Amino acid sequence: MIGGSGVTAAQSFKGYEAFVNHVSKGTFSKSQPGVPIFCTHSYLNDNSPVKTSFKFDIKNPPVYVKLVKENIVTSGQIKNADIKLYFYSRKSKTNTITHPSIRFVINETTTNGVSSNGDHFTYITTTEPIVLQNAGLNTNMTLPNQPLSDRHGVCKPRGQHPYEFVTTRTEDVEYTITPSDKYKYIVIN
Repeated sequence: MIGGSGVTAAQSFKGYEAFVNHVSKGTFSKSQPGVPIFCTHSYLNDNSPVKTSFKFDIKNPPVYVKLVKENIVTSGQIKNADIKLYFYSRKSKTNTITHPSIRFVINETTTNGVSSNGDHFTYITTTEPIVLQNAGLNTNMTLPNQPLSDRHGVCKPRGQHPYEFVTTRTEDVEYTITPSDKYKYIVIN
């Protein structure tokens, strides 16, 4: 046999475990990656093909993600922002490109309030998932111009000022991302 880290010219083994033990004792590096291994199985008298399987444990490090609101714009009673999801290979925020198969779920939680006179509000909260995948192979993804808050109301005459704005309907939106066990991403602040 020629194999291992290239130091053995011929070697006989009794069993698979002895073979793995020999290979694992080799010293490998970038400049000395080893050589292809060729082996025969002496117990096959007819030289028929042998099906051999190997198991590879490939460690897939987690992706760190951060959800950020940027470019917040207020126009009258409406506030919008770009919702950005940044991808990092480390907690120290080293940019990385995530695999397109990873599905990131952002929860969009909307709280709507309704009042007939602006004093007592009744609130209803709903949550909708937004699923993102990094098909563009970027270091971040953007949901542009997403709503953050909105106020509706009426103008009523009050006091010295000709009119006062009284809010009768509100809408507040929060965006959150939760960790995923399936896709191995960790949320950081």
